[in-house]
Amino acid sequence: GDWRDDQWHHYLLSVDDGNAKVFVDGQLKSSAALGVGGLAPTSHTILGDRENLNENVHYGGALSEVRVYDRALSEEEAADLANAFLTLAMGPA
Repeated sequence: GDWRDDQWHHYLLSVDDGNAKVFVDGQLKSSAALGVGGLAPTSHTILGDRENLNENVHYGGALSEVRVYDRALSEEEAADLANAFLTLAMGPA
C-alpha cells in the first residue's frame, strides 16, 4: 500500500527465529523467512535509507520514537504500540 498521505503512521519490524513480520498501524502487512543468517546482530542498521545510500530511494519523511527490543514482539503488542502512538500523534479516535 501507499501511506504517503501526510499523516503519521506506525511501522514495526519484528524478527524471531529467522522470520520477519512487518506491521503498519498495528496490522500485519508482510512476513517472510529471512533464510540463512537472518539479520546479523553484528551488522550496522540504517533507518530511512539503503546501505548503498542511493539518493533516489531514501526516505523523505520524519522518524519519531525509534525503539529496539531484545525480543520479537507479538501481533497484540504491535497493535497496542500502534494504537498508543497513533492516539498521541492524532488524538483519540
